Amino acid sequence: MSGKSVKIAYWAATGLVALVYLGRATFYITAHDMVAGMYEGVLTFPTYIIWPPAILKIVSFLTQNRVREKKSPYDDLLNRAA
Repeated sequence: MSGKSVKIAYWAATGLVALVYLGRATFYITAHDMVAGMYEGVLTFPTYIIWPPAILKIVSFLTQNRVREKKSPYDDLLNRAA
């Protein structure tokens, strides 16, 4: 794989993960009653624990591209595979 196709694959995967995070956070917020029922009934967790994961998922969605600006420890591995 060329360097360009590795970057395209990386950004496609990163974008999909970011969309999953955003979709899950949206679900936590918009369907709070249903999520609260699952947390209480199935998982036996208190309902106040729903908000921190929702907020963290939104923050991770917003900051996911900024993390990539740092050098990845896997850059050498990706370059050798190319």
